[in-house]
Amino acid sequence: MKNHGKLNATLLTPAYWEKYHLSDGVTFANQFQAIDTQDLPENDRKQALDDLLKAMAQKGYNNPANSLYVLYSAILVQRN
Repeated sequence: MKNHGKLNATLLTPAYWEKYHLSDGVTFANQFQAIDTQDLPENDRKQALDDLLKAMAQKGYNNPANSLYVLYSAILVQRN
């Protein structure tokens, strides 16, 4: 995981989303963790994160009014 601060690291954990009973947050955080723990070449990692972000956007989580937007944003930071 790229080091972008303690808050982003917290948001990227499934436990954070379990605490708020947001199952999609848990699912997407788990998917992020699975990608992040792999030793992927940079382009493959970016593609995997792009695919994850697209899946989140299809559910509307790229909308700032959505509660999972902060997770979307944290993953976007990790992608860049």
